[in-house]
Amino acid sequence: MMRLKLGVAAGVLALAGSGCGGADAAAGSAFEDPVGRGFPIVTPPQSPAGSAEAVATLSPVPPAPQGTPAPQASMAPRESVAAGRPQSGVPARSSARVTAPDQSRGSVTAAISGYAACSAKGAVVLTATFDDSYAYRHVFLDTDGDATTGYQVDVEGGFGAEFMIEDDLLYKSAGAGWSWKQVGGAGPLMSRSGGTYRWQVKPAFAGDTVVFGASTEAGAEVSSPIVPVRAC
Repeated sequence: MMRLKLGVAAGVLALAGSGCGGADAAAGSAFEDPVGRGFPIVTPPQSPAGSAEAVATLSPVPPAPQGTPAPQASMAPRESVAAGRPQSGVPARSSARVTAPDQSRGSVTAAISGYAACSAKGAVVLTATFDDSYAYRHVFLDTDGDATTGYQVDVEGGFGAEFMIEDDLLYKSAGAGWSWKQVGGAGPLMSRSGGTYRWQVKPAFAGDTVVFGASTEAGAEVSSPIVPVRAC
């Protein structure tokens, strides 16, 4: 009986030893071949050094181009078709001409008639009738009595305008030549009936002198004689 037990025990130990050896061998094989026994290691293809493909692979991808900003709207004065003048408040012909309009003393009565300037009821009233062939109507006002100051109007005796009415707006001379700055407040135009215009300005213009003018789209202008502002 004792011999039988010893034999069984020896067999068990032999089997155990055999199993441990197999495990160690398997572990060693796994360490030597991490991918797997019998399967070759596959690596990605290598591009030749210095090739264009290699440079392209190593170069950073450039960022996408930014969109081109939309062009800004121009701030230059725009011609107003309805009013016939730039919307910035500059008299019409200054947008097309940098010099004074062409003036003429000829045939004034055919272009301008019934002109008058008088002071009454705390205001100065200016009236004139203009031929329809003229695009713009002007009233030039000399407030200092000096023909050498302000805008020079070519009339007999000389005339220098410190203020000007063009249609329904009042302007003040801003320098030599055709240079004007719009005067704020209510417009001077009181009424219009056909070609007859009637304006009203402050009583401070009483005692001054005025010249009525009419001009074409091309800039040719005719003027009335000098008209003193008198009591109505």
